[in-house]
Amino acid sequence: MFRKKKVVHLDPEAWERKVKRMRTAVICALAAVITGIGVYLLVSRVIIPSNAYSAAEAALAKGSIAEGIDGFSLLRPYRDSAKRAADAAYSASGGEYDRLKDAEIGDIIEFGSYEQDGNPMNGPEPIRWGVMMAENGTMYLMAVDVLDMHNYHTEQCPITWAECELRHWLNGEFLNAAFTENERLLIAKSIVSTANNTVSGTKGGASTEDKVFVMSHEELRRIAKNGDRLNDLGLYAYASKHAVKNGVEVSQYGLAQWWLRTPGVSQSTVTVTNMGGQPIYSRRPNYGKIGVRPCIWVLNDRIAG
Repeated sequence: MFRKKKVVHLDPEAWERKVKRMRTAVICALAAVITGIGVYLLVSRVIIPSNAYSAAEAALAKGSIAEGIDGFSLLRPYRDSAKRAADAAYSASGGEYDRLKDAEIGDIIEFGSYEQDGNPMNGPEPIRWGVMMAENGTMYLMAVDVLDMHNYHTEQCPITWAECELRHWLNGEFLNAAFTENERLLIAKSIVSTANNTVSGTKGGASTEDKVFVMSHEELRRIAKNGDRLNDLGLYAYASKHAVKNGVEVSQYGLAQWWLRTPGVSQSTVTVTNMGGQPIYSRRPNYGKIGVRPCIWVLNDRIAG
């Protein structure tokens, strides 16, 4: 036979004091959390951008044009940063902006030059770019053709876009070879974020600050949903003769695979777009024969997003 457990009741005043203490503790904890969030937002969205904005202004004032443009470009859409970057670039670029100012989403334009016909003796050819989307005073350009062959990385190992050799090549050797100093002023330095692989959860890695990059899987999907006028540009791509000469594998129609920056199903693989324009997740970072289709954000605050 079970005995009833005796219930001990606190006297009402003691219970009320206990409740008040608990309520006070909860309120203090919530206040601390809210204060912490407020401080974080103040620092990240006001103080840091304001300091960076002032630094960009100072760079322009002392004649460091490229530094000032890059500073304002990285801040967009904070205040009028995109316009400040564009105005400075237009003034310093020696008329290069004229070829960009009337561009619209879906257009194919020429900007920069790179060896493509396989005959270096006749000089580099103009690079054709598809205007894929626009936001925050910039337009997103993707090379219409696969321009060259380059491994994502030099060895088979866990890798992300932030550390890969392809990123360093694009923002060094390729950037300097493909664009004049004035043209480089019009290319916005951007914060490039790479999401995790949506199928496997493989980590995308740290965000980077780049002028040239390759497309992510998310950007590919976003562009593919933007309408038939963009699909006319082709999410599949033909390889230049120069790219084929350097080892890019092509189909009987001249179509090539090209790197995305999204990780593959494991940290040691990378996503590529196949010859039909569909992403696959199984290529080693040092796998040869895959092409590069560069992307850039170009300053143009007159294009409608």
